[in-house]
Formats: sequence, structure tokens, C-alpha cells
Amino acid sequence: MRRTSLGVLLLTPAMLLLPVPAASADVQGLRITLDPIARSAPGAQAVLAGKVEKLEDGVWKPGDNSIGLGFEADALTQTMSGGLAVNDADGRFSTTFAFTRTTRFKVHASADGKSADAQVTALPTALRPLTLTMSKFSLPPSGLLSVSGRAGDVPWGSLELQHAYRGSSTWKTVRRFPARSVTAELKNYYYADSGSYRLYYKGDSDFKAAASSSKSVLRWNTRLSAKFSPRKLHVGKKVKATGTLLRYSPSKRKHVGYAGRKVQLVFRCKGAKTWYNGGWAKTDKKGHYTRYSKTYCDSYWAVVFWGATDTWSTDTADTYVNTYGRLRSSGVRATSAAFPGAVVRPAPLTAPAAGPASQGR
Repeated sequence: MRRTSLGVLLLTPAMLLLPVPAASADVQGLRITLDPIARSAPGAQAVLAGKVEKLEDGVWKPGDNSIGLGFEADALTQTMSGGLAVNDADGRFSTTFAFTRTTRFKVHASADGKSADAQVTALPTALRPLTLTMSKFSLPPSGLLSVSGRAGDVPWGSLELQHAYRGSSTWKTVRRFPARSVTAELKNYYYADSGSYRLYYKGDSDFKAAASSSKSVLRWNTRLSAKFSPRKLHVGKKVKATGTLLRYSPSKRKHVGYAGRKVQLVFRCKGAKTWYNGGWAKTDKKGHYTRYSKTYCDSYWAVVFWGATDTWSTDTADTYVNTYGRLRSSGVRATSAAFPGAVVRPAPLTAPAAGPASQGR
């Protein structure tokens, strides 16, 4: 039979006086309080500082370095990050940084599965001017606007392309470009309005509001009608187009016949996307025109006025012409005219509604 010996631990009076280690309390919550950052000039040293606290046993206590503490900073053109250390018994921390421009700080603390965040922004002592340049501006009679421009520095917000009617000081935003970008690029954006155009920036915490020099366009609005007949005919026969071209008259303050101007008939076959030249017609003294054009297929027809240096382009709605039978001599041959063979119809190619803008004021 196996015997087991039991040892006896004797407690001395000295051992009875030793303190019993306290169990470490779990962190029940965290909070961060950040100091305001004094406004600084570019190149100066600034201070990010604050206090971290932890909730233990229902009581908020100063934090210590058992808490993970760090920061992230967004200065737009550069970012920063790093760790922070508690440097006194009150749970306070601080670090210095070189100020360049508005900087947005986010401080993060974590411990025992708990976390907290706080944010503060460092601002400059004064706003700086911002240079805006519109290097390219194109607005042809078709109304397809193209613009290129840039800012002299990176802004927080968005550059804007603005428009004002002739004689007005009220600017309307045509297009807003992506934020935090120095460039403004726009290509073939339909905006057929007379007046002035400029690039604009409303300003931010670093820069004053700014505007580029403006570009001006003055064109008069046009209106165009068309009627095609017959709407059903043997393929190869000619369809007749009649209509009227009108232009706004600033002296008469209304639209009147636009004489001596060429309009173009265009068509596309049913189910196809390519438009073809259907011939040209010239308006009489009242702006009326007539033109007979050969048919090649079941097709959609329209009439286009391509505009001029002082006149916006316009076109008509599509009209469907149904054909039957077989075409003896098929094919649509391109010409060497200004808008040959296949014709590009920008969409939309419709003049703006009547009003001060469409009248070119």
C-alpha cells in the first residue's frame, strides 16, 4: 500500500504582514480630450496635445502607457502617422510637428478591446491667394463645350466652371470638378448658352476665393422645323422635305426667318446608328426651304442647321419614312462636303429654349 505524505506550511508573523497583490481591473471605456491647436504660419512648429482617460470600476482615471495611442494626419498634399506616449500622471500626451497648411488630426486609443477617437484641425494664421488659369476654352455653334484649366495649388474643395449671362453679375455653376484636384478638364459637354465663362473656387481654410479670367461667347438662338412627305413610298423614290429656319432678332425681339442659309438633310436606316448626308437646301428670304432626297431604306430623317460664328446650331426631331420594294442602285456614297457621307449628329443638338440665354444676351 502506497503512502502519501502531507506537508505543513508554517506562517510566520512577517509573512502575515506582506500585501496581497490586487487583480488588474479591466478597462471598461476610453476617452480622449484634445487641446485646440494654435493657428500657425507655414513652416512653424505646432503642438498636438491632449489627455487620455480610462474607465475602471465605474471611475474615470488618467490613462497610462498600457493604452495603445497613436495619430493620423491629413494635410492634403501629405499624410502623417505615428505613436503617442503618455508623459505624466494626468494621462497627458503631446508631440510637435512642422505646420505646412490646414492639417486634420485623428487620435486613436485602444485597450482591452475598447477604443476611442478624437479629432482636431490645425489652421493657418492667414488665408493665401490661389491662382486659377483657364488655358483652353472652346464653344462652337454645336454647343459642345470644352475647357481646360488648373489651380496654382491643391485646394480642399472643387474647382467650378461658371456661366453668367451678358450684362449679369450672377454666376451659375455649369460643372463641378473633383475635390482635391488642381485640374479642370471638360470635353464636349453640351451647354449652348451665350455669355461669359470662368473657373471659380469658393475658398477653404487655406485659400481665399478665386476666379480665372473670363471668356465670352455671343450667338443667337435658332429654330428649325421640318416636314417629310410622303411618309411611305417605293425605295429609291424621293422624299420631300419642307420647313423653316428662324433666328432670334435682337432689334425685333423675336424669331424671324433666317434667309440665305444652308440646312442639311440627314438620314439613318432603321436599326442602324450611322447618319448619312441626304443633301442640302438653302432658305429663301422668309427662311423657308424645300429639298427632294432619294431614299435608300426604311429610314429616319431630320434636318440640321450647323450654325455660324454668331448663331447656334439646331436640328429637328426624327421623322420615320417607310419604304417598300427593292432598290435598283444601292449604296450611299460619301461626299467631300463639310459634313460628308457619314454625318456626326452630336446629341443633343437642339438649341436652348427661348429666353435671354438662347437669345445670346
